[in-house]
Amino acid sequence: MSARRFLPLIFVFSLALPFMVGARGSRKDRSVARAELGRAYLAEGSLESAIGTLKEAIDLDHSNWVAWNFLGLALAEKGKPEDAIKALETSIRHADGRAEPHLNYGLILFSQGQVEPAIAQYELALDDLTYRKPAYVLNNLGYALISKGDNDRAVTVLREAVNRAPNLCPARFNLGIALQESGKARDAIKEFSDVISTCGEEVPGAYLQIARLEIEQGRTDQAASYLEQVLAMAPDTEVSDAARALLVTLEP
Repeated sequence: MSARRFLPLIFVFSLALPFMVGARGSRKDRSVARAELGRAYLAEGSLESAIGTLKEAIDLDHSNWVAWNFLGLALAEKGKPEDAIKALETSIRHADGRAEPHLNYGLILFSQGQVEPAIAQYELALDDLTYRKPAYVLNNLGYALISKGDNDRAVTVLREAVNRAPNLCPARFNLGIALQESGKARDAIKEFSDVISTCGEEVPGAYLQIARLEIEQGRTDQAASYLEQVLAMAPDTEVSDAARALLVTLEP
């Protein structure tokens, strides 16, 4: 079976801080304010400003798990995974079981090829019953399970993600991949069709996956039609390159 491309994992850096304060408050209060500013810098892509501001927040309150969490993400974006891991480990020590640093730690570990440790972090994130976006964790857990070939469990996890957040398109797409890898072509086509009808940027990838399934079923005319859709919707992309390569194999 040809190699599959999964959708990106979901990082969490839009977490709301518990309160906002003025710059003249206590050290803890000022730390919270600096962490919020650092988060804003991170969201807009100003990494140097984010890292500097988050370090200021930590200097004011070393136990500020939110600042450590965002610092880990900023360092990861900066291409410093080892420093990012240290920051997220510190965040976890101070976070009292909250989901966000476990989730983001798992993402960094996964990006380093440490799949099993990443899965363990996602499972710890799911233990936080107060976290309002468990579907994000479930999507990333399902993604990791697919990567290690545990497709049956991935299907279960990703169905739960879709049930909790029907409009979470990466989860729906990855559910299609898990079903496809499990040999459940009909169910996979249904999920990819739902992606096409409800999602945006994932649509070309869904067309590509349906085309692959149609080829496996010997329905090359239908596959060619889906591949042409990919070329029309997403020219000059990796997805269209894959579609073009498949079309060549269908030529008589």
